[in-house]
Amino acid sequence: HIRQSQSRLSDTAYLQSQPFSITHSSDLFIQSLKEDKGKLEVEKTEVNLILRNKYEQEILDLREQKIELDTLLKKNYEQNILELKEKIKELEQKRESERKQFEFDRRNLEKRKEEQERKLGQEKQGSE
Repeated sequence: HIRQSQSRLSDTAYLQSQPFSITHSSDLFIQSLKEDKGKLEVEKTEVNLILRNKYEQEILDLREQKIELDTLLKKNYEQNILELKEKIKELEQKRESERKQFEFDRRNLEKRKEEQERKLGQEKQGSE
């Protein structure tokens, strides 16, 4: 206990013999805090610039992707239109072919009907 008291007395005596040291060290501490604050502000500015550049780059990338997608969609749309036109053309050709076949079959039926009627007429005349 006596040693602690002597130690405190010597610490107090030392501090009293150095009147400006407390003020000086608190000034140094404040100066150190100001420097740290300045460094943090610089770092904050740098981080903000990095983030802004990254954000702007992401926007540019997204715009580029949008253009690519729009181009692909347009090509796909145009390709679909071409395919549909081709299918329409094929269907029209098929319809025309079926129409011609129908007309051909109809004419053949009419000819057979006429031949049968003629044969019937000849048979009737022959039987009479």
